[in-house]
Amino acid sequence: MSVAELQVVGNQRAKEDLNELLQELGELGFSWRAIAHVAHASVPILRKWRMGFPATSEHHRRIAQTVAFCQIASDKYRIEDVAGWLETPLHPEAPTTGLDLLAGDRLDLCAATGQ
Repeated sequence: MSVAELQVVGNQRAKEDLNELLQELGELGFSWRAIAHVAHASVPILRKWRMGFPATSEHHRRIAQTVAFCQIASDKYRIEDVAGWLETPLHPEAPTTGLDLLAGDRLDLCAATGQ
């Protein structure tokens, strides 16, 4: 997966309703805590967004980009449990996960490692 591909799909998904994107991540198996981590938000803020409160464009973009990553990983690489895969440490001796890379805007590393 390339950074450019992720950005294109992320921009397309960013046009969708935030609540639908959040619901999709929930259905994929992500905890609200994991979603909040990637979005740089808190769980209470996620609850407000789910009730219809507006999010900033940056938060919306982060959520859409995470959904886009999951879509590409599932469709292109046939990863069935994307949430579990992203929450697994990249190396046994380091606690860093794919979610940490997404949260840190390290799309270059996500694309390079397949995460």
